[in-house]
Amino acid sequence: MKRSIFFSLVLLIAVAVFFALFATPETALADDSATSTPSWVRIIDNDTWLLKNASDSASDKLFKLAYSYYLKVTDVTQSGFYRVELMENSGGFVKIYGYVKCDKVSAVVDQPTYPTYPTVIVTVKQSNAILFSQPSSTSQSVCAVYDGQVLYYYGAYPVADSTWFFVRYDQNLCYVNSDGVSAPAISLHPTPITTAADVNPVQPTPEEPDPSDQPIQQEPAAQSSDSLSKMQIAIIALVCIPAIIIVVVLFLPAKSKKQKYYTTDSAAADLPTETPSQPSQKPRYFDDFL
Repeated sequence: MKRSIFFSLVLLIAVAVFFALFATPETALADDSATSTPSWVRIIDNDTWLLKNASDSASDKLFKLAYSYYLKVTDVTQSGFYRVELMENSGGFVKIYGYVKCDKVSAVVDQPTYPTYPTVIVTVKQSNAILFSQPSSTSQSVCAVYDGQVLYYYGAYPVADSTWFFVRYDQNLCYVNSDGVSAPAISLHPTPITTAADVNPVQPTPEEPDPSDQPIQQEPAAQSSDSLSKMQIAIIALVCIPAIIIVVVLFLPAKSKKQKYYTTDSAAADLPTETPSQPSQKPRYFDDFL
């Protein structure tokens, strides 16, 4: 019985220690923070692409997004991408969905000021221009547009020798070479944004100190990862200390009963006294009376 109780307590202590180390509120908060999804993100990098899939592959690139504007977030992936929504189904534009890298945008808490993304148009300035399915004149042609016709602009796709615009025309989302249309007039979002130097500051290269002049110190990150938090220590103590007390109580030797000892005199006094027996009488025979 005692052995089964002992092993049960050992198992309980092991479970408590595991819980304290790996399932503390701090860890849970960290996990929640890592997986939380903001409602909006802001484009803080001029080189932010809208992607068809959650991938850095060149084939997934749609166009570069307008700097300083906002995207509505619908989901977050485990691989470091936000799934975002762009535009509204109004004013000649249609809503489209895509992905952006998390490190190219900044999460926003408050509802952004309208417009969240620029709604601008470009017009054809040549006698005609061809729209293509990809940002290349060798890709499949979609249709032709003519001088003065309006195209709804989403973003730019720069290539080695030219720039292509991702536009909507009629029911088509396609590309047009920037040489055949007017330039989009896009200004910064009215909400101020920190400068590019503040968003992505260039860190000065520190001078390498002489190793002989620097004491050997443990990295703070390693110290913090190796040390237990106060909450973890408290959980372990609250479980282990009562368990140890119970084990000690169970395995203490039983208290022996107090034995009563007698001296020779007291033993003799306590022994029952025997009444001396009367001397046995000799039987008398008939001859004794003669």
